[in-house]
Amino acid sequence: MATLLKIDGSSVEVEPGGPLTVEWLQGLVEGYVELVRCADGSAFAVDEDGGPREVPFNRVATLLAVAKGCVSVGSFGLRGPVVFLSAAEVRRFR
Repeated sequence: MATLLKIDGSSVEVEPGGPLTVEWLQGLVEGYVELVRCADGSAFAVDEDGGPREVPFNRVATLLAVAKGCVSVGSFGLRGPVVFLSAAEVRRFR
């Protein structure tokens, strides 16, 4: 089950109810999906246009991504609602 990390710092477990699709992820991140991949095979699905659209910074998602080694400390961080996908979920997505 994937985890939706909201801008307000809260999170909720989410499941597509069918195949894991890009359309489902787009609805959750409120934009076009970009996967920020981690070395362990997990990933964060983010709005690829979050920065240019000035979507609010997602502190919790960014801290989690940094802790997992997915995002460098010097980056702009993750923005907007973010979906964390385990390595198994990323494999299902392909």
